Amino acid sequence: GLPNIYCGGIILILVLGYFFVDKIKIKEKWLSFFMICILLVSFHIEGINLVWHALNEPVWFPYRYSFFFSFFLIVLAEKAYGYSEYIKSKVSIILSVIVIITLLVEKGNYTYLSEIKIYFTVFVIACVLFFISNCRKKFLLICILAITCLDLFINAIESLEELPYYKYTEYNNFVKKTSPAIDEIKNNDKSFFRIEKTFAYDRNDSMLLDYKGITHYSSTEKQFVKDFLGSLGYRNYGTWVKYNQGSTTAADSLMGIKYILSQNDSFNSLYNIEQEKRGIKIYENKYWLPLGFSVNDKVEKIAVNKQNVFELQNMIYQAMCPEIGQPIFLKENEIKREINNIQVNIDNSGGEKFTKVNESSSAKVHFELTVKNNQPLYMYFPTDESKMQEVELVVDGKSIGDYFTVNSYNVVYLGKYNVGDVVSIDFN
Repeated sequence: GLPNIYCGGIILILVLGYFFVDKIKIKEKWLSFFMICILLVSFHIEGINLVWHALNEPVWFPYRYSFFFSFFLIVLAEKAYGYSEYIKSKVSIILSVIVIITLLVEKGNYTYLSEIKIYFTVFVIACVLFFISNCRKKFLLICILAITCLDLFINAIESLEELPYYKYTEYNNFVKKTSPAIDEIKNNDKSFFRIEKTFAYDRNDSMLLDYKGITHYSSTEKQFVKDFLGSLGYRNYGTWVKYNQGSTTAADSLMGIKYILSQNDSFNSLYNIEQEKRGIKIYENKYWLPLGFSVNDKVEKIAVNKQNVFELQNMIYQAMCPEIGQPIFLKENEIKREINNIQVNIDNSGGEKFTKVNESSSAKVHFELTVKNNQPLYMYFPTDESKMQEVELVVDGKSIGDYFTVNSYNVVYLGKYNVGDVVSIDFN
């Protein structure tokens, strides 16, 4: 992104006038010019930009201090306005400078500036300079106020039309529907726990509805926190973490997630449905772990950047509690795979690349396995996120949504089966 700068055309005129006012000391002008240069250089050099953010790289909006640039220009303009009589004699010089700036801007080919916008701005500035040269101070104030309001109004509309916003009705309906379930939990359980949802309005619903969760989008969230949650099988996009359909019961328990809100009747067989509020089911995880508990110190030696999320969870629990002995998760090795209208190539990293043979026809990767025990079945497919393509995930003939997308790429709970059941999984 670029710095967010706006202060209005009149401010630009007065700032230029500031440097032509003889009554203002030359030392002050040089210091002001030096400050403007520091800010402009900060917008162009990444290292200096990072210093302004206390050496913590923000997520989006990389120039958070850019408001200070606009504020500083307004301060200089206010000082120059006190010497407006002196500026009158410099109008032709100021206009010439603005024409030069305009020509440079036009040559820049900025995607968000059309020629109409550029020359309309020059026209407005020319009008202001005309009023400054020919109007009495009282009438001048009225003209400047009118032009400033017009400037603000047009720029506000132009800026806001570029940005997507949620509709009020969607926001209002979500809050009205979800709040009763959150309030019900908080009123009946005063212990420390986390709540999560398999549906979302935004990535900061926990702040919106006042509950503790793991889904979060913040400019100051530490990267190792997001990496850890991603390693546990939650959706880590890099700039935010989302619960989505969650990970495993073991991961939920480790994170202290005691309650899960879902609109799904079969979210996870290990969780009990406690209540239902306005179509939202409240599931309770009876295995959740509290805020603090004693563990073996071997857990500190585990590297959490393993690609196999199930192996990592096994290692964490076996290190925390060696008495467990056997791993929590066992891998299903006897899995049949069939492909339809797909060519498979091996890339440089040893991964498989799936490509449609006939682009106009549908394509499918079909997996099939026979269940060997009565425990819950989970799946996760590690992939290079920069190359992944969206698929439809179908389990036993029933579509359960998209996979390999921005929001839907995490551990998936497939269900609880009986020994001997045949499970089919399709990527369409």
